[in-house]
Amino acid sequence: FLTKPAFLPIRAASAGWHFHWLHGANIEIGILPSYIALESYIPQENWNYLHPFVSDFTPYYFSGVRAQFHLSQKLKVEAWIVNGWQTFGQWHEGRAGGYLWNYRPTERLSFTNTMYLGQEAAFDPKSIRWYTDNFAQFQYYKAQSGFVRSVAVCVVGDLGYEYRGDGSRYGFRTGESITHRIDFKGNVGLTFRADLYYDPSQALVTSLPLESPYTRPAQDREFFGGGITTTVDFLPSPWLLTRLEFMHRATSIPYFSVPGGITGPNGVAPSGTAAATYIPDLRRSDNRIVANVTLRL
Repeated sequence: FLTKPAFLPIRAASAGWHFHWLHGANIEIGILPSYIALESYIPQENWNYLHPFVSDFTPYYFSGVRAQFHLSQKLKVEAWIVNGWQTFGQWHEGRAGGYLWNYRPTERLSFTNTMYLGQEAAFDPKSIRWYTDNFAQFQYYKAQSGFVRSVAVCVVGDLGYEYRGDGSRYGFRTGESITHRIDFKGNVGLTFRADLYYDPSQALVTSLPLESPYTRPAQDREFFGGGITTTVDFLPSPWLLTRLEFMHRATSIPYFSVPGGITGPNGVAPSGTAAATYIPDLRRSDNRIVANVTLRL
């Protein structure tokens, strides 16, 4: 049950119970959305459609137990015990876990801090991964009338450290992003985002799919990447979201797939000696335009 195909159709599957303690408490067990990173893996819930590196290189889900406690109307605390960093099953006796706290002093200001700690290398009992994700959101303008209705900014700062006892490279990594959102009269929104990510050991950098027989080039080099994103939203009704987005990204190593792709020559995986010598066709920059229509039922 550690394999991806067994759970490929599942995004969340959990059961829980609400308690009337304090200002509310919840206990939930199962496959849960990740508490790390500002943005959800459901695109229509985010200010932008595509994720920055700082969200793409953190888990989209956890498998385990979550306890939430609303200590006041402004403060929420969560504790987690999970199987690992985006891991369905258990492959070692150690446990991973973390916490989250969110403080909202006013309706326009929100602070969140999360921390994760766990063993991540299957055959290295001395391995340890520590990661903290932090972000602040501030809506500094709000109006009921006029051309501009709302203006908000969000700043994200992440820091992580990984130790390996098997001789693999390890060390610190960090990621940052800043996002600015403007909502106009007529249900039109405009979002600008800039992001950076640095991982010298590439411990968290997404590689090729698990089923790929190849190795991504330049895995022995430092990874430094960043991007800029512009998104235009139009909501003709509360149930319909239309979105147009442009993203430019660049990295210090070949990372983005180009016409040659990562499958093989002419889109067919080679075999024999050809498979051992084939190098995926990658480049260091990527530009893309995304058009999206989401209907909420």
